[in-house]
Amino acid sequence: MKQFFLWAVVISALCSSCDSKEDLFSDKVNSKQYSSKINSVDDYIAYKNVMSSFVYNPMYSYNVNLQRYEEHVNLYLYSNENDKYIAIDLERLSLLLNVNEASFVEHLDYTSEAKKIMIDILNYNYNSAAQAYLVLNENENRIVQTLFAMHNEGNDDDLWKGRRNIAFAYGAQYSFKQAVLYAGAVELRGSVVNN
Repeated sequence: MKQFFLWAVVISALCSSCDSKEDLFSDKVNSKQYSSKINSVDDYIAYKNVMSSFVYNPMYSYNVNLQRYEEHVNLYLYSNENDKYIAIDLERLSLLLNVNEASFVEHLDYTSEAKKIMIDILNYNYNSAAQAYLVLNENENRIVQTLFAMHNEGNDDDLWKGRRNIAFAYGAQYSFKQAVLYAGAVELRGSVVNN
């Protein structure tokens, strides 16, 4: 009888530990879904933190400051030892600095719905986050919401003729770090030109 009782305790302990792991997995999925809704705000805040923590030195040329900014972003957004250093492609940056926003958006690797919303944001015709949530996948929705925040939260992208947002969308096709690198490089260039 004693052995039967011990086996029953062991089996019930195993069964209850399996249930708790499944519950824990469910909680992780739910928190991931919740966090995906707020990540666009987090992405915008992370971008602004990177920009505000970088000090542009007017004693150096734009190219030297650009190299410093590249190093800054790679250190600031370093996540683990497998994280690769990403360099700014100067040819791509030159293209982004001189782009006509509407025509360039059409060449980005997003769905036609996402491209339309991006163009609407650039033209101040976008005002419905619900619209994007219904028609876009999670990644595109996150990028669109970040672009909307960048374009409308008191950071007048007209200084850069929409190019900062396009640079962000261009880089976001590959990674968040590249989005920050290219959008920041355009923003730094616009700051130098407008001072």
